[in-house]
Amino acid sequence: MVILADIDVKQSAPLTERSHAEVVSELVERGRADAVVVSGAGTGEAVDTTVLERVGDTHARRQQYS
Repeated sequence: MVILADIDVKQSAPLTERSHAEVVSELVERGRADAVVVSGAGTGEAVDTTVLERVGDTHARRQQYS
């Protein structure tokens, strides 16, 4: 089984604002996600490349210190 976790599920709303780094860390550490999904703000919308870069940077730092 492989777990794919979306950092910003479209059918929910966060109770508080959190950084993408916090969300990614929680998905991987607590949720045991094998991969993180970064999608657009809505169905058919493009991915915000700034968010994609931040998530990629967070993942690279996690790999470096793991």
